[in-house]
Amino acid sequence: MDFDKAFDAIVDAMKRAAAKADRSIASKEAERQGLVEIGAGQSVNPVVWEKTDGGRTIRFRWRWYDPSQVFSIRPDINVLTAEIISAGGIERQAEERFED
Repeated sequence: MDFDKAFDAIVDAMKRAAAKADRSIASKEAERQGLVEIGAGQSVNPVVWEKTDGGRTIRFRWRWYDPSQVFSIRPDINVLTAEIISAGGIERQAEERFED
């Protein structure tokens, strides 16, 4: 698997997802690139997709949080992160955010 090409495709999808406030655009691309959702069907935050091959891992994460305070209702913040990780640490990382 070419992790760099997969990473670039996922990052491009993350940008489109942030522009449209629709995380499913990025998660579908992660699955198209062969990443598998960890704990599929469970209600967890963050939701993680990943694939490991040859000592490297490509990971896509979606997490969200509610920045609301008392008497101040605000939209949730969604954070999309892509990483390539090896024994040496994080090789590449990208992040996109949007509100919904």
